Amino acid sequence: MEFYIYNPLLVGMSIGFLFKLSLVTVFLIAVASVLTFLVTIVLHTLFSTYLIPILSLPFAIVSSIVYLALLNYSNLFLETLYNHPELLSVYFYIPVWIDSFFKSIGTILFLPNFWVGVLFFVFILFHSRIMAILAVAGYYFGVYIHSLLSGSFIASLLNPYGFNYVLVAIALGSIFLVPGIRSYLMAMLGVGISVLLVDSTAIFWTLYKIPVFTLPFNFTVISFLFVLRLVKYKEFAYIIKRTPENSLSYYLMSLFRFRSNEVSIFLPFSGTWSVYQAFDDIWTHQGRWRYAYDFVIRDDEGKSYKNSGNYLEDYYAFKKPVLSPVSGYVVEAVSYHKDNPIGEVDNINNWGNYIILSTSNGVYVEISHLAQNSLRIKKGDFVEAGQIIALCGNSGYSPEPHIHIQVQESSYLGSKTVPFNFVAYSKNDRLFFYERPKKMKKYPV
Repeated sequence: MEFYIYNPLLVGMSIGFLFKLSLVTVFLIAVASVLTFLVTIVLHTLFSTYLIPILSLPFAIVSSIVYLALLNYSNLFLETLYNHPELLSVYFYIPVWIDSFFKSIGTILFLPNFWVGVLFFVFILFHSRIMAILAVAGYYFGVYIHSLLSGSFIASLLNPYGFNYVLVAIALGSIFLVPGIRSYLMAMLGVGISVLLVDSTAIFWTLYKIPVFTLPFNFTVISFLFVLRLVKYKEFAYIIKRTPENSLSYYLMSLFRFRSNEVSIFLPFSGTWSVYQAFDDIWTHQGRWRYAYDFVIRDDEGKSYKNSGNYLEDYYAFKKPVLSPVSGYVVEAVSYHKDNPIGEVDNINNWGNYIILSTSNGVYVEISHLAQNSLRIKKGDFVEAGQIIALCGNSGYSPEPHIHIQVQESSYLGSKTVPFNFVAYSKNDRLFFYERPKKMKKYPV
């Protein structure tokens, strides 16, 4: 979790950039870094519920707090982002529209210097051509929008907070969304919104001589990502690779190799089981809950029980281990409902005992009808795929012991289900990958 490191580091850089280096400054940096670390933990805990990154928001918040407090300590003050020197040193050799771009790039490193910006941009270019193109496009599109609103192109170029346009364009166009036409258009829309945020924030912050920092960038990107999570945007970069090019390659490979971008999970059991109900089946898998699977264990004769089948213990699936189909956190877990005697069902607590898991890429998996008091985990635990989490039972609306599993839109019990595949399974000595097992019609029901 690198954000625990880079946010305090950014705060230290922001203080060191504007204040004299002394023992008092070092003390302030240490205190501010600890505060940033605490704020980072709080924000990460809150944002992780929605699987949203905190970006550099802790840095922007704490730096603003520190700068506001230090207005009473003017002897520490060195210089401010508002006192930018004129571009005379390079004005006659390099056009302002070029000079301003590279200075904005350098400002990201707290060094609004032309040559620093050039070196940093070259590094970005070698790392990713997509990021470099978006940096240029985002900056000049933001400047263009700002000039339309302000009426001055030069004033827009000299805006010291134009680096926010660069950050927004790169984040939305190449990092958190899969690079493509839609993400580029969304990135430019985000840049346009950040123009308004930069100006409105600057007007208020300037009253207290506080730099805007990256607040517009953070607010814009976090808002976009939150909404895109809610609408289940398909081209969300759930797995971020080393470069945008790698992320795009991985996305396309997954799309073509696995024939869809649907969710894939592991089977929730080991051994040989049979499909009792599949998608759009004749009993309970209909309507909002049509994307679900029920699994039972059958013998060679197709029966799911031995002896008379009048008791729970007669059923092969009863009390068999249930495995986690994903790696993620337990967001809900209930285990106090009784297992129904054969022939009876619980019409009130339809799901019976259940577990809902949440993965890092926004997938929610629900497993229900578990045996009473059989859960091996609790709410808040992190589980690995394949880990035993409970035992198969007959709680809730369940005619016989079985495992019910579904992928759903949210963490709420009974949420609308969504299609999914299983990573791998075997049938008749044949392996299947990223497909859905079918129900064998010959078995009695």
